[in-house]
Amino acid sequence: MVGLDEQLDVNENVLWRDKPVKMAFFLPALGGVFFALFFLAFASIWLVAGVPLLASPIVIAIPAAIILGIFIPLWQYLRGQRSEYVITDKRVIIRSGAIGRSFRFIELGKIQEAHVKIGLVDRWFKTGSIIILTATSALTSGNIGGDLIAWKGGPLPHIIPNISTIRKPYDVQKIIQDAIQDYKLKS
Repeated sequence: MVGLDEQLDVNENVLWRDKPVKMAFFLPALGGVFFALFFLAFASIWLVAGVPLLASPIVIAIPAAIILGIFIPLWQYLRGQRSEYVITDKRVIIRSGAIGRSFRFIELGKIQEAHVKIGLVDRWFKTGSIIILTATSALTSGNIGGDLIAWKGGPLPHIIPNISTIRKPYDVQKIIQDAIQDYKLKS
């Protein structure tokens, strides 16, 4: 299995490294459990009413309940377990993925803005996320599985890199800003 250490150059200095706070990363995915319970209650009403299985909305309600109540929380849990973030003197590296491994490399010279986002769950756990905007980033249009997305005029979304649910996000934002300044001075 390829880790972050294998991705670092020999002359690259790590300025900060961390993983997401697991409960803060995972907890928003549990919101789907309430919808799953609704779908299961709906399905049980149809079953009690004696409606034939294939002629009822149960065909949609039960798979929806399984996806919302089990699959999405499990997927987010695995993503949280396997995510890791590194800031070096050259770039930001984000490792993620529930099953496979995905690496995002953002050169410091391409970062236009790094801002902190603190949501309701972040307030409870004293965490936050850092949204990294580059020249190719567009305005955020939504959120899929914890990833911020934007559409850039095509059918496929563009995932905006972010360092999710970390402790002391303002300190990490400062590390990124200082690293960008140092990078520009060296270039």
